[in-house]
Parts: sequence; structure tokens; C-alpha cells
Amino acid sequence: MVQGVHARRWSDVSPATLEDAGRRLDRVALAGIALLAGQAAVSVLALAMFAQGFGMGLFQVAYFDIVTATIPRQDRGVAGSLGMLTRTGGVVLGGSMMLGMLGLVAAFAHQPALEAIIESLARATLAPFGVVLLAIYYFDVRIRREAFDLETSLDHLTGAQPA
Repeated sequence: MVQGVHARRWSDVSPATLEDAGRRLDRVALAGIALLAGQAAVSVLALAMFAQGFGMGLFQVAYFDIVTATIPRQDRGVAGSLGMLTRTGGVVLGGSMMLGMLGLVAAFAHQPALEAIIESLARATLAPFGVVLLAIYYFDVRIRREAFDLETSLDHLTGAQPA
């Protein structure tokens, strides 16, 4: 009964409101972390990090609700996958671009400017693809090691005998 009351209460909140609340909480908590760094106890920083994570969680839940609602009902699974793919791709690309910029700054000390820019952009652009290939390789090895075979599983479920 308690779960039903809470579910009804939260279902009345629009995804846009949750997204806005999550974004604001995330900003305030990150500002607190930045201002308190090196000056506060670890427990205070941990509380600020928890608040930041909670805000990010609110934002992500609302984001997926908004993305899913824009897609026709029969394609909702595609919407969820697309939302996860774009979020993960954005995080990986953003992180690699940030590291690429740091590499660019370091490279300026040792290389001519144009050569350093080209090398850093190439690294930042190719790094996400390397991560994707590594993930595909990992899942391939794991599936092969665990002998995951759809045909074998289907035969087992249907009771078909091997030929």
C-alpha cells in the first residue's frame, strides 16, 4: 500500500520537472564540491557527491522518460536503446575530447602548433572507437566462453533433438 501511494505521488510529477530539479541539484552539488575541495571533511564532500549523484539520477530518469515518450509505442525499446547509446557515446566522446585537449596543451611544448592540433584531434576522434571495439571484443569473448548459443537454447526450450 505504501508503494502505491509513493508511486502515485511520483507519477504526478512531469519528466520536465524532474529533469529541471535534477539539473539544478547537480549544479549546486558540483559547485559545492568545487568550493569545498581541500577545505572540508571527507564526510561533507561525500554528502555533496551523493547529492550530485542523486541529481544526475533524477536527470537521467527524466531524460529517458522524455526520449521514450517521443517515439511511437511499438518502437519504445528502440528509444531506450537509442537514449542509452547517445548518453554513453556522449560521455566517451566528451571524455576523450577533454583528454585530447590536455594532450594538445602538452604537445604544444614539444611540437609545432598545427602538427599538435592534428595529432590531438585524431586521438580524440579515434579513442571512442577503440573503446567500442574493446567492448565488442569483451562481449564476444564472454559469449563464446559461456557457450551462449541461441539455437542451442531454443532447441533446449522446444525439446528438439539434435540431428
